[in-house]
Amino acid sequence: MKILWDKIHQLETLFGTWLEESWSNTKPFDLEDLTKKEVKILKEMKIDKKSLAFVGISDELKKWLVFLPLIADLSGDAMRERHWNSIR
Repeated sequence: MKILWDKIHQLETLFGTWLEESWSNTKPFDLEDLTKKEVKILKEMKIDKKSLAFVGISDELKKWLVFLPLIADLSGDAMRERHWNSIR
């Protein structure tokens, strides 16, 4: 379980740095690839997959995998002022 908690701490720290990153410096496709890699690492861990800690961090990773493509779309060249006005 210590290995899992260390991984959770590492991921929480990583997510914190992502949230502090400026919008213009965000590279959502790179972050998505890294998130997928972390999901794979987490699944390969020899731990209790039913533990609340495992389920919680897995759910958080899944949320990032939904969120990052949205960021990619919003930061794309196709976004125009009228789109932002519609979002506002």
